[in-house]
Amino acid sequence: YLDRIPMRVQRLARRLSTASVPRDRSFNGLHAASSSLLDDADLYGTLREKHFRLPAATVRHLYADAAWRTRRAALAGLSDEQLHGRYEASVNPIVWALGHVSHFYEAMALRLLAPDEPPLHGPGTLLAGWDVEGAFDSFRANHADRWEGDGLAEVSPAGRYPSPRSAMLYGYRDRVAARLLAQLPEADDALLGAAETYLHVYAVVHEHWHIEDWHQTRQTLGLPPPP
Repeated sequence: YLDRIPMRVQRLARRLSTASVPRDRSFNGLHAASSSLLDDADLYGTLREKHFRLPAATVRHLYADAAWRTRRAALAGLSDEQLHGRYEASVNPIVWALGHVSHFYEAMALRLLAPDEPPLHGPGTLLAGWDVEGAFDSFRANHADRWEGDGLAEVSPAGRYPSPRSAMLYGYRDRVAARLLAQLPEADDALLGAAETYLHVYAVVHEHWHIEDWHQTRQTLGLPPPP
């Protein structure tokens, strides 16, 4: 039966069925609602189990290294058309993944580490007019829609990400990373708390997953390797 329903209609039905349902981030202590204290947000004790701590200098290096690798793997040597690419079921469009990495930093790390920080998207921000949650939250953005750009405001008539969105999305990544870096102690040898260490490393490792994916996407789509 589903084979006789156009894919675009199926995707629209899925979006309508979930559009009014906010994502539940309380399924794990790490993704609990933001709080002024990490202990209050840690509903299931997963953060209290952490014990490994890193000095601020090491965490700063992790962010700088990931930023360099993302610029190289995701952006270097590619046109705006190549950044979107042709549809391929086994990978994500490079430009979508760049927005997803940025959103992940904000939603999964910054909102716990600095819950009083104003959002980086919405009216008067870099991404004003964009449905950032709907477009880049991987639990809400259907894979096919990531290629068409239907979740973003101001898409072109062809449904593609308009140019030069890649620069704007990388600006989103830089701004949220800057806010996360601002949460670190000034002294290089100052140790972060175990929960803070975990959240920073968790977010950086997530970016590294996508750095690897960008290399795979280039190979899968026949794009040139990073210079």
